[in-house]
Amino acid sequence: MPTGATVAALTTSLPETPGGERNWDYRYTWMRDSTFTLQALHYLNLDWEADKFMQFIADLESNGDGALQIMYGIDGTRDLTESTRDDLSGYAGARPVRIGNGAFDQRQNDVFGAVLDSILLHTVRSKRLPRRLWPLVQQQATCAAAVWRNPDQGIWEARGAPQH
Repeated sequence: MPTGATVAALTTSLPETPGGERNWDYRYTWMRDSTFTLQALHYLNLDWEADKFMQFIADLESNGDGALQIMYGIDGTRDLTESTRDDLSGYAGARPVRIGNGAFDQRQNDVFGAVLDSILLHTVRSKRLPRRLWPLVQQQATCAAAVWRNPDQGIWEARGAPQH
């Protein structure tokens, strides 16, 4: 509340491995992960919450080409520039503590399918396609058709040059 966004995690800098440096900030809404959350909400008959999430999706600002980012702030923030806080330590002393997530501006071609899958799941459950979601369907399908052959960072959010 009040945006309807889902959050991947309530923490930042929880290391992937104890003592590791791969401490990411997950306090954001990931399009791919949210598809699974939306499905769970519907399975649990939490349709009001699922609808609020779809309204959040409909309100997101897309990139210049019409594509949605891979993640947004829970208030719809697009710029999630990453920085570190050297004065803090993460879980069990892990460092660095990161604020923001540098993956926010990556191209991940599977996100088009995740967004479309969310809309499909919601439409099947509610037995209607909300009118305000149709432009999003068109945009994501158009973007996917234009770039699906292009390299990207992939689902693992690899840092570095895009790859196939």
